[in-house]
Amino acid sequence: MLNLKILKLNFLSEFKSLEYEKTRALFSQVAAQVQNKAFFNWTNDLIESELKQSHFLVLASEEDFVSFVAYREGLDFDEIIAIGSHNEHRQKGYAYEILKLLKEQAREASKKIILEVHEQNLAAIKLYEQAQFKCIGRRSKYYKDLADALIYQWDS
Repeated sequence: MLNLKILKLNFLSEFKSLEYEKTRALFSQVAAQVQNKAFFNWTNDLIESELKQSHFLVLASEEDFVSFVAYREGLDFDEIIAIGSHNEHRQKGYAYEILKLLKEQAREASKKIILEVHEQNLAAIKLYEQAQFKCIGRRSKYYKDLADALIYQWDS
């Protein structure tokens, strides 16, 4: 595993910093690598908008950003908006590690974590279940391909 540092970022008031640009580039790269756009259909405009609304936990090496989770903070829960790893660092456990970090942060604040996932996104479902998230519901025909969204939750 690389020697990584953890960055906690938000761009709610600060735009166009180096961290902003690196986060945007990683988010865009993750969105582009997904073949089924019903799983993760992020346009550049949506990514820019989310960068200004979400908080981010990022695993970073000296050279680059490796993995991230974008989430929104609520009073008693955090909602995961997106998660991913750079192409060169997929299948190495970094997304799981970033989930562990978010869970630690939620545990300290006595919060739950919720998320939605496309019912056919088996890799993501496996990741969430390995991280002890539980499926608590379903949104019927939620995605543009008419697939259901599964609602997962983790309790601290």
